[in-house]
Amino acid sequence: SYYTHKETIRFGTGLLGEHWGIQGRLSNISSKGYIDRASADMGSYFLQGGYFSDNTVVKFVTFNGKEETYHAWNYASKYEQELYGRTFNSCGLYYDEQGNMKYYKDQKDFYHQQHYQLLWDQRLMNHWKLNAGLHYTKGTGYYQQYKYDTKLSKFGLNPNDFHSADGKEVKRTDLINQKWMDNDFYGIVASANYDNKNGLAINIGGGWNRYNGDHFGRLLWIKNFTGNPTDKDYYHNDARKIDGNVYGKVTWEFAKGLSAFVDLQYRHVSLRMNGPMDEWDGDAQLAFNERVRYDFFNPKAGLFYDISDNLKAYGSVAIAHKEPTRNDYEENLGTKLNAEKLTDYELGMKYMSERFSA
Repeated sequence: SYYTHKETIRFGTGLLGEHWGIQGRLSNISSKGYIDRASADMGSYFLQGGYFSDNTVVKFVTFNGKEETYHAWNYASKYEQELYGRTFNSCGLYYDEQGNMKYYKDQKDFYHQQHYQLLWDQRLMNHWKLNAGLHYTKGTGYYQQYKYDTKLSKFGLNPNDFHSADGKEVKRTDLINQKWMDNDFYGIVASANYDNKNGLAINIGGGWNRYNGDHFGRLLWIKNFTGNPTDKDYYHNDARKIDGNVYGKVTWEFAKGLSAFVDLQYRHVSLRMNGPMDEWDGDAQLAFNERVRYDFFNPKAGLFYDISDNLKAYGSVAIAHKEPTRNDYEENLGTKLNAEKLTDYELGMKYMSERFSA
């Protein structure tokens, strides 16, 4: 249907020499789409190799995904559907010199993401387990579009760099632009878990992660432009985010059927954003200039009571915090933003039998 197809191939070695193994998968999905020109082409792979024993597992994992889709973001009104049909797609639409409707063939969204992970799980004696992971993710992509009769001021263009057949000042023109993302995400997570098999469990751990994200725009072509549109980015801002945490959790059954838990986490977030945005206030280009730090303490505690095999009750209270997002800063430039804080109270009872649950 609409030239839609999917192919997948999986493979695995089983255990080699009783301890080693490799697994993998390749996939592709493509379609021309129901909406006009709303094509999609997506591919991915997964590959894992590792050492496996009773007490130790070490794995290297890599996987990726890429997608290329034609824009189909705009809705079609009833009026447009009556004129052009139910599958009308206005993305990529422009008019030539004679006023004829045309569609830009490369009105596309492209993104590729690559993951690498090194994972280690270790059992120590009967009560302790350790695990750690290193990870790195690379993402890059853009969306490209034809902008018909758009304002020069949105792209920082100078009217003096244009020639017009009628000699009038140029304030609007056609152009093709790309908006890019180029990001790196990497870090380490680790934990130690203790269980005495007699009602006491302890988990301690933490992680450190860094995200580097560049956002920038490029102009590929500008109608009636006398210069070189690819000389420089028309905006370029970057973000650097460091996120670290440590935590400890204790669960203890201090009486038959009655247990409690306490979970304490400290989290630190450091965020920096710099550079000009793709937004303008009159003739002034807006820019990020943010350096902020957040320190959060997130405690949780609760009780669980197994009244009988069929009836259980619980109660808990938890506090969580969340830092502002990139969009929050973009919409509130120059404003000090507070983190969100949530206090959650829960109380419940659950009954289950062979024929009834509530």
